[in-house]
Amino acid sequence: MKRNFERIALVVVAVLTLGIMVASIHFERTLSNQKALFYQLQAIRMAISLYNVINERLPENLYVLLESEYSFPGDDIPRRFLQGAMVDGQRRVLDPFGNPYNYSVDTGWARSSSPGYEYW
Repeated sequence: MKRNFERIALVVVAVLTLGIMVASIHFERTLSNQKALFYQLQAIRMAISLYNVINERLPENLYVLLESEYSFPGDDIPRRFLQGAMVDGQRRVLDPFGNPYNYSVDTGWARSSSPGYEYW
């Protein structure tokens, strides 16, 4: 009887430990994606502003920022407006959660389409 109780207690402790570990990993991944989303949105919005200043118009889409280059006066090194962003097969720039960013050509504003982050 005592042995069965010890086995049951051991299984319960193991299951609880595993559950806590899975929840912790999920929380850390979500927190990491949130931080990445915050910084990516800043980079995209800065790239849109820079593109607008240099070209005197807003980009047609966010992929243009990945393709287009600029260089400062007196600087021979061409630079891209946006670098290192994930892109899907339809040439849409993706956020850290794997959803495409929404971009308004009228306002020049980019935002995430991930549920819960649409108003960041």
